[in-house]
Amino acid sequence: MKGHGFRFGQRERLTVEEARPVGYVQDDVAWAREHGYGSRIREKTDRARREDPNLRYRAQLAASRRAAFDTAFDTALDGGRDAKLLSVDVPGGGTIRKRVGGCLAEAQTKLYGELRTWSRADAVAANLRPLYVSDLLKDRRFTEAVAAWEHCMRQSGHAYADPGWTSSNPPSPQTRSSRNGAQSRSRTSTDGGSQRGSPSFDASADRRQEARYSPGMRASC
Repeated sequence: MKGHGFRFGQRERLTVEEARPVGYVQDDVAWAREHGYGSRIREKTDRARREDPNLRYRAQLAASRRAAFDTAFDTALDGGRDAKLLSVDVPGGGTIRKRVGGCLAEAQTKLYGELRTWSRADAVAANLRPLYVSDLLKDRRFTEAVAAWEHCMRQSGHAYADPGWTSSNPPSPQTRSSRNGAQSRSRTSTDGGSQRGSPSFDASADRRQEARYSPGMRASC
C-alpha cells in the first residue's frame, strides 16, 4: 500500500489464546475459566472491526482518492481484477474460485508451497463436514454421549440440551453464571460425556471422506 501512496495500519488482533478454535465440545477448563463462552472475545473482534484505522483513514480521503485506495487495496491483497483465477472442485459438487496474486498469494506460497496443491487440500478440509454431519448426528454412540453430557450438565445446575446449544445461547459475559457454565461444560466433556462422542467420530469421519475425495480433487489455473 505504501508503494501505491497510501498508509495502511494493523487493527487490534486477538492473542493466540483468544484465537484458539472452540469446537462443538469444549474440554479446556482453564480456557473456559478465563474466557467463558468467548463472548468477550467476540466483542473484541467486533470492536476491532469497527475501529479499524484503515476505515478511518479511507473516510478522510477525497472521493477520487478513496477510489484509488480501493483499487490499490484489491491489487495489493490478491492481484485485483486482472489476477489469475484458481478453480478448485470441492467434495459434494461445486467449484471454488479465488484470485491468485498480490500479497496473499505470495504469503500462502511461502507458507504452504505450491499454491494449487495447497488450495486443493484446503478446499477438501473446508468442505468435508457437510457430507457426514447428518449421519453423525444419528449415530447411536453420538446420541448416547450427548445424553450423558446433558445429564451431567443438569446435575451441575445448567439445563443445556447439548454442547452446541451452550455456544449459540450463552449467558451474558458479565454474569458469573457464564463462566461457571462454561467451566461445567468443559469439565463434563473432560470427565466423559460428549468427549467420548463428537471429537473421535468427527475426526474419523473426516479421514474417511478425505480418503474418498482427495484422489479425485483437481485444481486448475
